[in-house]
Parts: sequence; C-alpha cells; structure tokens
Amino acid sequence: MKAWKESFQYNYNLLCLKRHQNSKFLPSTYVFPGGIIDPSDADLKWHDLFTTFGFDTNSFTSLTPNTSIRPQIFQFKSNELPKEISLRITAIRETFEECGILICKQSREDTFGWAQNIKISKSELHNWQTRVHNDAREFYTLCENFNCYPDLWSLYEWSNWLTPTYFTGRRYNTAFYLACISSLPQTFHEPTEIEDLKWDMPGNFLFSTPKIAFPPPQQYEIARIAKFESIDNLLDFAIERSKIGVLLNLPVKVELLDGIVHVLPGDSMYPNQVNFLDKQIINRNDITIHEFRAISPIKNRMEFFNIQVKELYVQNFDSADGHLAPLQLKNISTAIKMEYTKRRRYTINVKNNIDYSDLQNIYQHDMHMYDFPPTGEISLTEFEELGRERLKLLQHVENNAIRTDFKTQEDRKQNLHTALMKDGLKYFAHLLYAKGYKSTETDLQCRRKDHISHFISRLSHCQESDRQMWFINQEIELFKLRFSSLDKEGIEKLLSMHNIDCQQITQEEKDEIREELRLSTSSTKVLNIDMTEFYKVPFYRVSDLIRSRRVYLSQGIAYIPQIDLVSLFLSYFRKNLLDGMPAAKMSIIRMHGDDRIQSYLKSVPNISDKTCIIWTSSATPTDKLDELSKTSYPMCMRILHEALKSNHHLKNSGRIQYGLFIKGIGVTMEDSLSFWKTEFTKKIDSVKFDKEYAYTIRHTYGKEGRQTNYTPLGCQKIMSSVQSPGEFNGCPYKHMDNTSLKQKLFSYGIPAASINEITELAKSDNYFGACTAYFKILHNRLPDKPIIHPNGYFLESRAILTKDAEFENKEKLSQTGKLNVGTPRVSTPNIDRSTPSRNISTPKSTERNATPSRKIDKMNMTPVRTSKPTPRRIENYLNDEDIEKLMSEDM
Repeated sequence: MKAWKESFQYNYNLLCLKRHQNSKFLPSTYVFPGGIIDPSDADLKWHDLFTTFGFDTNSFTSLTPNTSIRPQIFQFKSNELPKEISLRITAIRETFEECGILICKQSREDTFGWAQNIKISKSELHNWQTRVHNDAREFYTLCENFNCYPDLWSLYEWSNWLTPTYFTGRRYNTAFYLACISSLPQTFHEPTEIEDLKWDMPGNFLFSTPKIAFPPPQQYEIARIAKFESIDNLLDFAIERSKIGVLLNLPVKVELLDGIVHVLPGDSMYPNQVNFLDKQIINRNDITIHEFRAISPIKNRMEFFNIQVKELYVQNFDSADGHLAPLQLKNISTAIKMEYTKRRRYTINVKNNIDYSDLQNIYQHDMHMYDFPPTGEISLTEFEELGRERLKLLQHVENNAIRTDFKTQEDRKQNLHTALMKDGLKYFAHLLYAKGYKSTETDLQCRRKDHISHFISRLSHCQESDRQMWFINQEIELFKLRFSSLDKEGIEKLLSMHNIDCQQITQEEKDEIREELRLSTSSTKVLNIDMTEFYKVPFYRVSDLIRSRRVYLSQGIAYIPQIDLVSLFLSYFRKNLLDGMPAAKMSIIRMHGDDRIQSYLKSVPNISDKTCIIWTSSATPTDKLDELSKTSYPMCMRILHEALKSNHHLKNSGRIQYGLFIKGIGVTMEDSLSFWKTEFTKKIDSVKFDKEYAYTIRHTYGKEGRQTNYTPLGCQKIMSSVQSPGEFNGCPYKHMDNTSLKQKLFSYGIPAASINEITELAKSDNYFGACTAYFKILHNRLPDKPIIHPNGYFLESRAILTKDAEFENKEKLSQTGKLNVGTPRVSTPNIDRSTPSRNISTPKSTERNATPSRKIDKMNMTPVRTSKPTPRRIENYLNDEDIEKLMSEDM
C-alpha cells in the first residue's frame, strides 16, 4: 500500500456500498449505489416538477450525447420520459434510498459541474428512506415536500455493462453515471440491503489487504477512475467524455486451460457476431491464459483465477467512446511495483525499453493503419524529439507534394527520400522503400518510431479542424508513397492483418468478365489482364475509382487491379484517421494538469514557422505596390490590394492580413500610415481615420500597446481564417468557389488550360499546389523553395525578376523576410524609418565600401549592400493570440 500512496496523491474519496450477506445477488460484495429502474422514474409528471423550476424541453438536450449510436438501454416508449432522464432519476433515487445522499437542488442554478446534497434531519432521513424503499413513487413526493428537483445535470454518463450470457441467474443491463460532490455528505445506509458503506481513495479499493471483493464491472471502472489523482481533472474528463455517449460492454467468456478470460469490445479476440441472449462461450481449452494473451495484439480483457479477477489486462486498446483504458491490474504482489512507479505527474504510456520479441508481436508490417495507440512508457525527451521529427517528416511530404515538376511517382518518392536523409530522418527514409514484411531489428525500431510519432503528431493536430485536415492530408500522401513500395507479399499480408473487405477473383470469374475488365481498366496501368490480379470490393470503398470510371462495376461490386488496391486501403486509412480525432481530443483532456505535455503539444504545429528572420536594410516605396501586386504578389495579397484600391476600405481581418504582408516586404510604418490614409480618406475624413484606424497600424508595427513586433501571417494562419460576406481576407484557393476562382484567374490573363490546372488543385484541397502553379505561370519556372508563406512567395518572385545582388544569398533568407524590391529610392539616414527590431542604416560617404559614384544624397538605382544582419528567432515575435484579438475587432 505504501508504494501507491507515495506515487498517487488523490485529493478525493470514492463511495462504495457493501451488499448484505443475505442478498440474492452478489452477497457481501462492494458495489456502487444504484438499483433497478421503476416505472415511476419514467413518469411524464416529472416534467411538471421541472417546469415549476423554469426548465423547458430544451433544458434536457444536453443530457443526450450527440451521436446516432445509442445502446439498447436508452430506448424508451412514447408514453414515458427519455431514458437519459429516467435513468438519472433512478440513480438519484437509489442513492438516496441506499445511503441517504439526496442529489437534488432547490433552485435553478448552473446546470453543469458539481453535485449537491440536500441535508435532511436524521429522523426525517430514516423515515423518507424507508418510504422510498417501500414505494419508489414516494421519491416524487419527497421532491415536492422539500421543494427540490433531481439534479440530472450533475450526473455524467460513464459506461454501460450487460451481464454475460453464460450467467444462469438474473442478468442486468446497467448504466453507470459519475457525480462529484464538493464536500463529504452525511450518510445513513439502508440496513435491509446494505451492510456497510465506505469512502476511500480509488487505490485503496484496488489494492487493499485483505482484498475487497468487487464484481468485474466495478473493478474495471474503479481502475479507470484511479488514473485521476485530482477530482477536478476527473470531473473535467467526465463532462467532456459524456458528450460522446457510451457503448455497450458485454463480456464474452473464453474457457482456457488454466482459467477463464472475459474479452471485452475492442479486444482482438472479441467475436465479430455477439449473441446478446443465448449462451456464448469460446472454448480454447488447448492453450493457457498466457498463451492466449500472446496471440492477441489488442487486449481489453479480465483474466480470472477461481472466482477472483487475477488480472485486468489492457494493451493497445483505444476505446471507441472516448474512454480511457483502466490501470492494468496484475497479481497484487507485482501490481504495485509495475503500475505505481513515481508518477506524480502524467506519464506518457509508451514503453521505452521493449525487447525484440515484443516488437515483433506488435509490429508485424512496415505499413501501419494507426488503428491502435502505443502503450507503455516513454521519456519526455524522446516524446518531444519524436514529435519534432514527425512534424519535419510531414513538412517534407507537403513540400514534395506541391512540386509539379516530377514526371513519375518514383521521381517524387526519390526526391522525398533524399530530403529525409539530408535532414537526418533516416528511420522514415528507410520505411519509404520498405516492402512490408521483413523484421530485422532496424525494421522494428523504424516501425516503433513511426507508430509513436504518428500518435504524438495526431495529438498536436487534433484540436483545430484546419490542423486536423493538414495532418490527415500529409499522412495520406505519405501512405500513398509508402504503399507504392510494397510488393505482392507485403500487400497480401497487410490485407490479412486488417481483415479488409476484399477478395481476389478466381480465374473462372476473370474469364467471364475479361472484356469488361479490359475496357474499364487503364491500359497504361494494366498491360496484361492475364498477368494481373483483380480483387472484388464494395463499390463505396473505392469511390475515387468509381468517379473516374477506372474500374468495372457490377451489382455493387467493384473489380480493381492490384495496382489500384491503394484506393481501398486509403479508404480505410482515412476513416481510421478521422475516427481517431475525437479520441485524440479526449486524450488531451486526460492530460489535464500536466503543463509540460500540453504546452508542448500546442507548440508543435507552430514549429514550422519558427525559422530565422533577417530584415534587410532597404524600404519598399508604396508607389510601387500597384506594379508589384501584378508581378510579385501571391493571389491572396493581390486580391486584397485590388479590393482596397477599388473600395477604399478593407474590413479588419483584411487590413491585418495585408498590413502585415506589406510590412514584411519593407513598407515602413510612416509609409504604411500614409498609404492606408490615402485610400481610406477617399470615403471618410482624415479625423475619423486618425481616430479609428491609425492606432491599429501603429500597433502592428510595435509602436502602441505592448509594443509587440508582429510578423506577417503564414499560409496556415490565413487558410484557417474565417471569411464573412464583404471580406476579402483568406486564401482564394480555399475560400473562393470554383466559378469565382476561374473568373478571377481569367481576369488576370491566365490561360484556360492553366486555369483548369489551378482550380483542379484547389478542388482537391491542394492549396499550396494551386499557389505554386499560379507562380509557375507568372514566372515561367517553379520557385526554388516551396511556397508556404505569402512573403516567401514575394521573395522567390523578386529573386527571379530582379536578379538583384541582394538575392545572391537568398537561400539564407527566411520565408518571412523583409525584402528590397530593386526599385529606386532615396536614402534618408536622418529619418527613423524603423520598426522596433529593425534598424535601417545606409553607408556613409566616408565608409570604406562607399564609391565616388554612389553618394548618400543621390538616388540609388540598386540596393545598398550592407553587412549581413544578425538572424533573429521568430519565437520572440510569434504572437497568434494578439493577432487573433486584433483581427476580431472589426470596423
């Protein structure tokens, strides 16, 4: 007991009741408060009671999770209350009846959070407990008498269990709810049913000596609750998880040589067809519990010796209803040692020192569908390192995908391999050409890093929809490249491992539909029908092939060649990623309280922007912006510039996006104020401009407020922005409809064939590719660097168009650098034209690098060459929260 007490610092106790030794069902075992639903709990007259406190029909919507899949226990009749209401009333009534806690309120208050107990004198309490025990209808009378209502909103849907089918006696379908109460209430147990009640920490219930007897569901749920040291964290998790709803847990019995196992949903050995009524037992008397465990990659089970739970064993299991896995309960003598190592803060559950045989069991293939998360423990250092490496990998994948100069997929794959090796990502480079089935130690270590790093990256990208889609798109692109390296054996092994709905057709079937296969299959892919394996799959699994009419379709079955199996796998892979996002969000909630992990995960998606900034020493005159918008602006900035010129106004989001962009290309604060004022005062007077708009401009240059030097917005930030009617901010490839985008491109003089290319890229969500194609058309060549930032686009354009000496070392300039555009300017050494972190200087005539023909007071036709400025870390300037605040203040 000492071991877990030193490790877990619980700040709450859990309530359990000991059933009477004469009980017909589970005598002398500890259970949670609760009991059987009574018809009075579902009586519609409860609506009348709630109405007196100001509740209406809409007040109860939060009790029903936002899901179309609900277990059978929640089905109800038209003449009764919904089960989301009546089951909670049952739970509150039975809790009062069994232990005297009345979870009710006497006035309408905040409907979420902590439960409250209405205190009743001891004499009245015993009287009412007896009355409710004898007649459940008396509970309604009690509420009327004390002018209170059952606080349904403080009970959070937790789980649903059904007694296994092999039980010969009564079977129960039970809904578990969790309620948290801020102070210890008075209790008085009902003596005919309850022998004793006990408040104690979760760990004490699990590891007490002598052992406390619990039914398996209670033991499983206490092991879940025991993962939370803080009641605040437990409550936060319960609130968020309850929004997802619950799924039914029906244990299925497996008889083994040395005991029995209850397998639960999600376990590899859980039957595909479950019998809810007739007895269902799986007989495996030929192997032991340990051997049965070894052949199961995903484990969610309870292992029994005699009638006691010997082990609660969960591995590689990710609950579909957003629940966390319980603590693994092994033999009590080893459980404390193995499960309760020093864990005062959240520990990442990925085992670091896994031996070779364990890796072979977990990672049997080079390709991973990421359908279960890693388990065990991992150091925070490795966690952060793998997260950074995965982000680098996905950035390389993105940069590789937007290139339009590759003729074949093999060229694209080779380019990515070279980039990964150059960046030190050799493990990922190795997997890029892996054939699928080798299991050297290097292969296994690569697969482990791939598995863990994917889930770290999933966690860091799961909370915002735009980050989710970016992550999913890059993972899909990577999957396609890796899949292309698999040979026939690797593909067949992947099919068998994941039970994917796919069947190879026989020679007889092929002969019958030979002509249809020939006509429907691309001749460039399949040269010989006889030498090609074909597979039958449900048509909805390969919708992309159906849309492009590249497969033979008959009676809902698509016949696809082996080379197109990637479409089938991508269908499953994409679904896995999408379905896994809610669980990833729940995992973030479970980490509540560990600032190290949460702050790191939030920072990971921004790492790509944290490059070096170099501000050049020259300014861009605003009278050149019209010309530059046509030659060197990305389309998003060109649209904003034109809207400003035609409307003489931009809403706040557009002003921030465009204002920071021109700041980044070298427009000084004084010139920016003059530029905006010139346009705006064509509609408003200068007094109004100075009063309502000038402050924001000075603010973005760091001259007002906290004097923060804001940096230009990157593509990801722009794409994640919201575009309202009358606004021109955002990314045109994402936010414009197809027709409007075509019209805009046509107005810019883009050829019809190129317009189709750009719009097709935009339709397929390849916004970076569309922007790169636009760049290529205007410049007759691709940029040297991938376009991932508007200012990077501008830099690449000026490097090509001016071939200025300022750009000789452009590889050292970042995507967000402030640039000299090679236009005439007057040097003004005595005027402060700088922003807080940018000091402009020009060579003095006495300096060694001055020449007689280049005087200070003369006009320079080429940029002044200065000493190399010191790079600054962008971490010091990134301030998304401040930008969000600015962009939300619309005028």
